[in-house]
Amino acid sequence: LTSLSMRYSNLDGWATTSGFAVNFSPSLYPVEVRYSRPAPLQVELADGLTLSITFAVSGPSIPALSELHIVQRAWAEVKSNQGRRYDDLLRLITRFSDLIALAIGQPLRPLEMEATCEARTESEGPLQTVNLRLIPNREPIAPELPDVDIWDMLFTLSDIRDRVAEFVQTWFAKNEEIKPLYDLYFGTVRRPSMYVEHRFLNMFQALESYDR
Repeated sequence: LTSLSMRYSNLDGWATTSGFAVNFSPSLYPVEVRYSRPAPLQVELADGLTLSITFAVSGPSIPALSELHIVQRAWAEVKSNQGRRYDDLLRLITRFSDLIALAIGQPLRPLEMEATCEARTESEGPLQTVNLRLIPNREPIAPELPDVDIWDMLFTLSDIRDRVAEFVQTWFAKNEEIKPLYDLYFGTVRRPSMYVEHRFLNMFQALESYDR
């Protein structure tokens, strides 16, 4: 694969990015709505990897007679300048989503998955980019929980937009150093059915690992 994209729960709220501009007259109507798809936010990593928050749009239907729908959704994406195994890209995008989950305060639940690869449509033909929609058959990595309100998040994308590259690059650069903390914290928050005593002990062990 050359890219892997995921749409996650709570990602739209955390991204705090809208392409809509709405103007109301004093009497409410007429209403003027303009939409421009936001540009992706990209962070370069080593080994030809790029992490992004992108925005996909569906609609509007044409002609718009009695209804008009434009739906914007935020996606997390990892790209590689050379083909990589699915498991490698999945591990990278999960690590990226866990940084966002730390900001939100609960694990992200995958909702949709897409990918691209280079393939030949004919045995002797040139390589072409092929878009794929993937259907995961693994157990969910996070429970289904109510969405988190923006004001209850530790930080949102708009809070770190000017330093997002620094945050993401440090998160990946410190991968081995924070692994004990990472495993304890995310292993605990992904299992809400765990006994509260075990959750309590795990969180304190995570704090001890962070202190070391």
